[in-house]
Amino acid sequence: MAGVLNDLSFVAADTPAEVLGRLQTLLAVQAAARQLDPGWQLQATLARHGLMNRELAPDYPLARAINDIQAPVNVRQLLKATFAKMALLRADDLDDAGEEWTVGDESCPALMAAHKLDRLAISLDSSDRWRVASVELTCRTLTPAGGLTELLRPVRHASQPGHIKEHAAWLAPDRTIRSWQHLWEQWSGWFPDLEIGRDVVEHTRKLPANDATLFRTLQRHLAALQKFAATSPSEIAGAAIDVVASPDSEATLRQYPPSRQHPCHDGEVVLFSWHTRLGDGRRMYFALHRGRVVIGYLGPHLPTVRHPG
Repeated sequence: MAGVLNDLSFVAADTPAEVLGRLQTLLAVQAAARQLDPGWQLQATLARHGLMNRELAPDYPLARAINDIQAPVNVRQLLKATFAKMALLRADDLDDAGEEWTVGDESCPALMAAHKLDRLAISLDSSDRWRVASVELTCRTLTPAGGLTELLRPVRHASQPGHIKEHAAWLAPDRTIRSWQHLWEQWSGWFPDLEIGRDVVEHTRKLPANDATLFRTLQRHLAALQKFAATSPSEIAGAAIDVVASPDSEATLRQYPPSRQHPCHDGEVVLFSWHTRLGDGRRMYFALHRGRVVIGYLGPHLPTVRHPG
C-alpha cells in the first residue's frame, strides 16, 4: 500500500523544535501503517529537491531538519530513509481531467491524487485542519452546456497514529493477492460476478510480477467492482461504485479507439472507456456487456489526448 504526502501540510512552524515534533509524529504514522502493511511507502507530488527546500520554520528547510543534531540519531536516520525512498507520483496520475480540485480555497493535487488512486493521504500534524481521519475535497467541473457542477469528495487521511487505527480494516484487507497466478486461481471465488476479458492475462505480463502495492490497490478496486456487479447494474454512469472510476474523454476515444477495443469473455470485441487508476500510470478498464461487468484491460497507461506518450 502507498500513501500520498499532502504538501499543503508543510506549513511553517514557529521553532525548529516544533518542526521536529511534527516529523517524529509522521514517523509514528509510518510505523503504525507498516504494522498493518510491511510494504507501506509514501509517494509525493513534489520532486525530492522541492521537498528538501520547503521551509518548515524560519531559515529551517526540511533538508536542515532531517540533519538536525538536536534530534536523536535514530530519528535522523529514519527521516533520511523516509524522504530518500519517497517515490514521485507520475504526471498521468496527477491528471485532473479538466476538473478543479480544492480543499478550502487551496488547490490540492496531492489530495486529489489520493482520492483518485484510492490511497491514504498523509499530512504533517501542523494544524487542526489535518487532525482528522477524512478530508473533504471540492471537485468542480464544467458541463457540456457551460454550467458548473460542484461535488464534495472525501479522501481517507491520517496525520496521527490513531488515524491509522481508524483505517485498519481498509489498509489490511482479509484477502491479499500474492501473485498474478494466485489472482486467476481465486477469481471465481472472490469475484463471481466479474468476467475476465480474453486478453487480460496477456496484458498483465507488462506489469510487475510481485508488486505488493499494486496488488493491494487492485484487490480493493476489484472488490468494489464485484459489489457493483452483484447489483445487476444496467448502466455505469451515475452508479454508486466504491472506487473512483471515470470514462475516457470523447476526444481520446475518437483519436485512440483501437487501444480501447478488447475481447470480452465471450470473444466479442467492445469499446472499453470506464477505468480506475491503479497508480504508477496503470489502469483497469471495465464495461457492461450482455448484463455482465467485464474487465477488458489491466495494464500500463493507454494513450490519451492529454498524455499521448
